[in-house]
Order: sequence, then C-alpha cells, then structure tokens
Amino acid sequence: MRKLNKGCLIISLDTELGLGHLADNEIKKFDVQFLKAKDVTTRLIGLFNKYKISATWAIVGKLIEKEKIIDIEHFYPLDNITEEYLMTNNDIYRYESLVKLLSESETYQEIASHSYSHITFKEGNRKHSANENLVNNDFNAVIKCFHEYKLSPKSFVYPQNRPGFEELLPDFGFSIFRGKEVKWYDGFPRIIIKIAKGIDNLTPIPPCVSLPALKSPNLIETNGHLHFAKLPNGYRRLMPWWVLKLKLYFGLKKAIYLKKTFHLWTHPYDLGFQEQKHFKVLEWFFKKVNKYQSSEKLIILTMGDLTNKIEQV
Repeated sequence: MRKLNKGCLIISLDTELGLGHLADNEIKKFDVQFLKAKDVTTRLIGLFNKYKISATWAIVGKLIEKEKIIDIEHFYPLDNITEEYLMTNNDIYRYESLVKLLSESETYQEIASHSYSHITFKEGNRKHSANENLVNNDFNAVIKCFHEYKLSPKSFVYPQNRPGFEELLPDFGFSIFRGKEVKWYDGFPRIIIKIAKGIDNLTPIPPCVSLPALKSPNLIETNGHLHFAKLPNGYRRLMPWWVLKLKLYFGLKKAIYLKKTFHLWTHPYDLGFQEQKHFKVLEWFFKKVNKYQSSEKLIILTMGDLTNKIEQV
C-alpha cells in the first residue's frame, strides 16, 4: 500500500474511437459519437491547456499504427470483423495524427497504451477473451506500434476495465495500470448491484477514492473511480447534470481530505453526446481543481507521474 502527501487528481482517457466496439454483440450505439471524437479530442486538449492540466491518453495501437502489424481477425476469431472493414471505415478506426497532436500540446499529455486490438483480457460478455498467447501477441504489437513514434509507454489501461495477465505487464515495460473501477457497492450480491448501479447514477452519492497499490516490486495499480459521461442509453441517460457535477466535486473533496487519489476517466467520444453541456461541466470542475491546486491541497498527476510521487508506508 502507498500513501500520498496531499490529495491527487488523475484523469485518463480511453482513446479508441470505434475500435472499442468491434465484437458482434456490441451494438453500434455510438457511431455518431465516434464521428465526433476527433473534434472532441482537439477541444479537450485545448481545455487542458487552458487550465494547465496533464492527463493520460490511453491509445489503442491499431488506431495509430503506420503500417499494419497484425490483422484484426487474429484477435476476434469468433466475430464478423475484418481488416478490410476497418480500412473502409477509417474515419472511426484510424487516427494517425493523434500522437503528433498530443506531443505538441502546450501542457504535457502522457501517451499510454490501451492495448493494440482492444481485446478483452479477462472473460466478460464477449464470445472470445484473450489467452496468454494472444496477450503476448497484443503486447508485442503495442511495442512495435509505439516504437514507430519512438515512444515507450509506461502506463496501461485495460479494455473494458477488466484486468488480466497483470504479471506480464513489466515484461513489456509497463510500470502502472488502471485496474477495475472501485464502487461503494462492490461485494454486494449481483441482483443488488444492478439496483445499486441505478441508484448510484441517479443520486449524488460520492464516488470512492483510493490509494495506489503495489502489485509487485515493479508494478503499481491505480483504480478508476468515476466514469465522466452522460450517455444516450442505459442508466446514464437519466443522470441529471447536477448529479454529475456533485459527484465530481465530492470525489475531489474526498481525495483532498483523505489524501488519496480521485481517478476520473472517460472516452473522448462519450463527450460527443450533448457536447456543450459536457464541456460546460468540465470547465466548471477545472476551475475548482485549479483553486485547490493553487492552495497546495491538490496535485494533478498523470498515471506515469504517480509512480514517482508515492512513498511506502
């Protein structure tokens, strides 16, 4: 277990566009938002620069590869997805200019990995999840992909927030990963969890905060705490904006009081739904963040920075 000397805010962005929804059972509910994601990304970087905020951008390698490393079919053998399909829809499956955009940001933005293929590293609701061979193939492709940009990412964000094969991460140069989201209803019976999720999305119950955990001598886990998004489907379509604002505020205050991390995460395409309202809330939140930062009650860190800012208890 690790401790901090003040509250800490971490912001990470799962940057995948349409590559996060390749499996057959993942209905393409977000296609309109995928098309907005590149403009949203540019706008987000501008907002981060305005408030001097560094974030961790976890990128799916397939999105930015300069030359094809492995066919996508290799990772989705039971789904009707092909490399040809990706190539004919490159407006939502390709974003080669992203690395340059982030590298040229006035305020430092960390470039991290969100896997190469967005395969699931642990069994879930997909037909197929990774075995050790596929995991190694994915990680090797990640390394090759980022080496094309002379980058060696140290931070890793698991697709679908489902950690697996964590013991392999240090072998590929990763020193920190974002684990599963921590929720107040963790450990409840499954039927109760479904009800609790609805309650959590409709009321201003404060999000959890936590300390980073040492998983091995060379690997740290930091948990996610709040998915910043009001979505067009599911419970989140019913979430009032004032509830989302209060969750942001309560999470920040809780982290400051307990000297723990408040890890906010989202997908850039999430903010394409009711974009103006999302950015209005974010700007309101960043003003609060800057206030607490200037009073030295809060520090803003990327995931990579976090590994250098913790002390052993």
